[in-house]
Amino acid sequence: MNESVATLFVVDDEPDARRGAAALASSMGIRCETFASGEELLGRFNPAATGCLLIDLRLSGMSGLELIERLTAKGCTLPVILISAYADVRTTVRAMKNGAVTVIEKPYQADELADAIEAAVESSRRAREEQAKRAEVRRRISSLTQRERQTMEMIMAGKPNKAIARELDLSQRTVDRVRAVVLQKMGVDSAVGLARVVTDARVAD
Repeated sequence: MNESVATLFVVDDEPDARRGAAALASSMGIRCETFASGEELLGRFNPAATGCLLIDLRLSGMSGLELIERLTAKGCTLPVILISAYADVRTTVRAMKNGAVTVIEKPYQADELADAIEAAVESSRRAREEQAKRAEVRRRISSLTQRERQTMEMIMAGKPNKAIARELDLSQRTVDRVRAVVLQKMGVDSAVGLARVVTDARVAD
């Protein structure tokens, strides 16, 4: 599986349904891979893939809900569209807790499914961008020297340069310089910006 290309992964044990979903994806300019069972998908799925999943609730073998839960356990964060003619409130809630962004009832209109796929793919794209940004922040943090990291933590704690200089037994001029280096390395121009990007990256860990 190509993890860099947004792909619609269709899991349905009905050949006509798989062909229909693939044709719809093609008309939308979206790459599509189809699977006849959850077991088949799990045997080939890459958790780093980009795009979304279209899963039928009732499958031969494991159910659509079981598949979603197995994927979640494997670290999959792709949005899921669950297709069902039998979904009830309990099923919907369980699906949503495990990554389903929407549950579409059969029979459905092609436009309804296309809208759901478009929204899910866009959600996946935004999530990937945010992951990349956080990874870059973590890379920048790892590039800091021990003194720079100590200074960064104190800046984030709201301590003025004079207090930082006293705690680290440095001159204020040195702290001014180190502070400037920290902000430059982290790609921000203020203490507020520093706190925002670092906190966001840490919360997501």
